[in-house]
Amino acid sequence: PLSPQFAVSTPTTSPRLLAAVARHAETTIGPALAAASSAAQDGGEALRELRLEVLSTDEELGMATDYSYNLTLAQGRGVVRCPSIYGCMYGLESFAQLLDTERGVVLHSDVAIVDAPDFSWRGLMVDAGRRFFPMDTLRDLMTTMAANKLNVLHLHASDFCRFGVESKTYPNLTAALTGIHGGFYSQADVKALVAYAQARGIRLVPEFDVPGHSRGWRPVQSEGLAFCDAAAASKNQLYNDPAGKT
Repeated sequence: PLSPQFAVSTPTTSPRLLAAVARHAETTIGPALAAASSAAQDGGEALRELRLEVLSTDEELGMATDYSYNLTLAQGRGVVRCPSIYGCMYGLESFAQLLDTERGVVLHSDVAIVDAPDFSWRGLMVDAGRRFFPMDTLRDLMTTMAANKLNVLHLHASDFCRFGVESKTYPNLTAALTGIHGGFYSQADVKALVAYAQARGIRLVPEFDVPGHSRGWRPVQSEGLAFCDAAAASKNQLYNDPAGKT
């Protein structure tokens, strides 16, 4: 059982890791603690602490980021040892998945987990080039990704007839998006998505096809570039050919 005084502790001052602890305190550990008082009366040594011991507090994310961790639970104490804060996040996630939040107990009293991903790119691709995904949907997806230890959100941000991110230089790319093609991410939205992803050990990797399909980009003499002109007679790019004969 969890001790009613159970706490997660760490010597690190990493804001991202501390924020991850706070999230679990609200979503998983908190509900388990609410049920812990009655469970602790069932006998057995209660788990009093989960300590996160991290070698480096570097918050940079990249292909070489080490997400490995060791998690042990024994004799009333839990320890997560990890080379990076993101490994500790994974260890914290595994601990949370061992909790029975309704009974206030850990499912096993003697646990030893040595875990590391087999692949450095564990991604989910979202095709925002064809359809707009609301911000709340993307945040929910990333929350689920973190629970499943996925670390790359591949944002396919443009495709035939949609450019899904605001451009200050070419605002007409998004100004004409209506109906089923409507919706785009402002630059502030993108900044918020990147921050949300990084807080969960996820890299947001954008993809802009130039062109995704040859009809998608056509030079226009008066405006420079037109994106997805549905009325265009040609299905190929036009290179300074106003007669459309290329």
